[in-house]
Amino acid sequence: MKPFFSVVISVYNKAEYIKETISSVLNQSFVHFELIVINDGSTDASEQIINTFTDKRLRLITTANQGASKARNTGMSKASSDYISLLDGDDLWDIDYLKTMQDAILKYPKIKVFAAALAQKYKSKTIPVNYNFTQDPLFEVHDYFKSSLKYSLLSSSSVVFNKAILSETGDFDVSIPSGQDTDLWIRIGLKFEIVFVNKILAFYRHVPNSLSNTTASPKKKPKFDKFLEEEKDNIYLKKLMDRNR
Repeated sequence: MKPFFSVVISVYNKAEYIKETISSVLNQSFVHFELIVINDGSTDASEQIINTFTDKRLRLITTANQGASKARNTGMSKASSDYISLLDGDDLWDIDYLKTMQDAILKYPKIKVFAAALAQKYKSKTIPVNYNFTQDPLFEVHDYFKSSLKYSLLSSSSVVFNKAILSETGDFDVSIPSGQDTDLWIRIGLKFEIVFVNKILAFYRHVPNSLSNTTASPKKKPKFDKFLEEEKDNIYLKKLMDRNR
């Protein structure tokens, strides 16, 4: 039987964290998924650690180092289910992450993109992300731009989407050295509403030396010029892009 979710993890030199990350997936209360791990040319012990898992739902693909965007695209291209769920190689999920996402999908069958509340996990504390909206019900439909004025509604460890949307949005842009996630989230937001789960189900682990926590050269950041026409008619899109430029 085809799995309900295809979970895609991209890994580059995450030996310190990858065992716990994979375990947080394999221990999910919802069990009907496949796990595709892309080892993006790691030079540490990441691959050896991944190979210690014997769960048949896990498939390891090792490639030369080509960057997170290419690794994610490779994983997404191998997905056999209708719904893709992304997770970074050092982040974590609550045990009910996939179960709650399935509940949302079944409740909103016409929506194609789903996200869960995120918390930032430090060594000594965990801090919930402060979004720019208040939401009382567990599930609610959002406009990506209006609801991402403080923190992005989508993240690479808390998003689930029907893989059919990629035919409209395209996948991660491998030509962008830094900020590829935001580029794809914008393309998704221009075409699709998002069901947001008002419960912390994903944990972004704060790793000081990770790419997202280092200051990249402005030359490597996307200028988002491809969206200049769209921002003329969308004040919330312009605010988001100005913040990221």
